[in-house]
Amino acid sequence: MKATAAGALFAFALAGCGGGQIKIEPLPVPAQPIFDQVVVPGQRIGPVALGMQGSDLVRWLGPPVRSHHAFDDGTMNTFANGINAFVKDKDNRVSMISTDAPGYATSGGAGVGSSEIEIRSRMGAPTKTSSEAFRALCYPGMAFTLNQDGRAWSISVSEEYRC
Repeated sequence: MKATAAGALFAFALAGCGGGQIKIEPLPVPAQPIFDQVVVPGQRIGPVALGMQGSDLVRWLGPPVRSHHAFDDGTMNTFANGINAFVKDKDNRVSMISTDAPGYATSGGAGVGSSEIEIRSRMGAPTKTSSEAFRALCYPGMAFTLNQDGRAWSISVSEEYRC
């Protein structure tokens, strides 16, 4: 189920959900990973940062527990810490990160398992929402994908979202 959920989330975020585009400017990749469970929109989830080299993922997190080529332009990798990282073929860099593991949350406390009202209370109104395939709340540099109970079952971070 986790592989299917991760695949669906990546497809949703990479393909877009019809409409506006949200882009934020990324910060430089940290020289050392930050081993916490903080979600930083447009930058990182825990130790995995956007722009990080694929070789650094393996060096810092160990080999992925699951890895497969996806979307004709990269590899989806799932690590033991519950983080999924999409690494593009063209530059071997992380272009999207997601997690469905409990404990990961923004500095304001919105995380996996948070209800929609909790997310909106902590993050403000989303810049866009979508109900295609999955209900999603999109913010600059990140999105929450909600389950049928209205709780975040996944958080994803990317520089750019089409939602």
